[in-house]
Amino acid sequence: MDMKLSLDNVACGYPGKTILENLSLEVTTGEILCILGPNGVGKTTLFKTLLGFLNLHAGRITLDGENVQGWSRKRLAFTIGYVPQAHIPPFPFSVLDVVLMGRTARIGFLDSPKKHDREIAARALETLGIAHLSRRVYTEISGGEQQMVLIARALTQEPRFLVMDEPTAHLDFGNQVRVLQKVRQLAALGIGIVMTSHVPNHAFLCSSRVILIQRHGIFKTGTAEEIITEENMRETYGVNVRLSAVLNESGTEIKACIPLLVQNPLEDQGLLAAC
Repeated sequence: MDMKLSLDNVACGYPGKTILENLSLEVTTGEILCILGPNGVGKTTLFKTLLGFLNLHAGRITLDGENVQGWSRKRLAFTIGYVPQAHIPPFPFSVLDVVLMGRTARIGFLDSPKKHDREIAARALETLGIAHLSRRVYTEISGGEQQMVLIARALTQEPRFLVMDEPTAHLDFGNQVRVLQKVRQLAALGIGIVMTSHVPNHAFLCSSRVILIQRHGIFKTGTAEEIITEENMRETYGVNVRLSAVLNESGTEIKACIPLLVQNPLEDQGLLAAC
């Protein structure tokens, strides 16, 4: 059964300082919502609020109409999983042990994983295509493999939604594509995805909808085609881009956002005259 995560006129931030105001959005299981915007506009603040680490300043966050304000973090973890940009454990845990840590909310902090928990962890590794890494030391595998492990760890919570903080950050081009492919597969399995990215093309490749957070509390929501325009990119990031289109292997048109670099960066900044 589908589930809906909704934010209604939300204001969030830190004690004594509101970062975002009047934000409304919704995402249903099976959808991918991509959040774009420059550094410092409140994307991380929004995630911390969604995950219950920060209290709302105003508005409501609901799951299927039920206000989650006052839910314990444990109860919230039953529904929303979190995938950080990176995680380096203090000890050289195996990949399987890292993935099993996602069961903490289900089994209790001091309890030991049972056979059922290990089966769920094994399925998560299979889903991400990394079962062969289960006995490897997490700190000794590649960055792309580590990101897959973090996604598998979140899946063991058995959530309906995944909140993913720049899941392709620090990854090479090939691993970025592989992670995005897995994100699409998870959505196809019925998981709702809320992810941030600094790469507009990622929204074209995998998102159902986009929310663009600009400075001064301006929000724009819609499809990637509606939101990622040359004008919006210039207003948001202060750079000029051009939109192009290519055909994928099935003949479907995919748009791409191409930045335009000035021919002479020094002259553009007035630095040649200074020299």
